[in-house]
Amino acid sequence: GGVQSGTGAAGLDVLGDLTLVRSWVLDNEGGSFAGPDAANRVTGTLLARETLFQDNENDGPGGAPVVVGEADVTPEDCAFWTNTSGFAGITSGAGGAIAVVAPSGSTPANAQLTLRRTTFAGNTCATPGYGGAGGALFVSAGLGGAPVVTVENCTFSGNAASVGSGVYSSGGGTVSIVATTV
Repeated sequence: GGVQSGTGAAGLDVLGDLTLVRSWVLDNEGGSFAGPDAANRVTGTLLARETLFQDNENDGPGGAPVVVGEADVTPEDCAFWTNTSGFAGITSGAGGAIAVVAPSGSTPANAQLTLRRTTFAGNTCATPGYGGAGGALFVSAGLGGAPVVTVENCTFSGNAASVGSGVYSSGGGTVSIVATTV
C-alpha cells in the first residue's frame, strides 16, 4: 500500500540485490507521469520465488515492477495479477505487469529478465484505446540496447492493452518464449 511521493519507488526500489520468497507485493502506487518514479523499480538484482505481485499501479511504465537499464530480474513460480501502467485517458501505459526500459533516452536497456512458471492475469495498460502497449510485458531496448528476456512455462491470460495485450517488444534485444500459453 505504498504511495510514491517524491523521487523513488512506492514499494520496492531495488538498487542492490533482493530475494523475495513466498512474499506479497501489493497495492503500491507510483505517481509520476514520466521519469524515474515508480510503484516498484529494479535497477539491481531481484530474485522472486512464489511471490504475488497484485494491484500495483504506475503512471509510467511497469506496474510491478519497471526493470531499468542493466537490472537482472528472475521471477520463478510467481503471479502478476491486476497490475496497471499508465493513467487512464491521460498517459498511455507500457507493461501493465513488467516493463523493461532504458534509464533515459540516450542510455540503452541491457537488462536480463527470466520468467519461469509465472502467471500473468488481468494486467492492463491504462484504458485500452489510449495507446497502451504490453498489457502484461513490455520490452524496449532504448538506443543501442539489447535486453535479453526469457519466458519459460508461463501463462498470459486476460491482460489488456491497445497493442500486445500479452507481450509487446520493440527496438532490439532478444525475447524467447518457450512452452508458454498466451
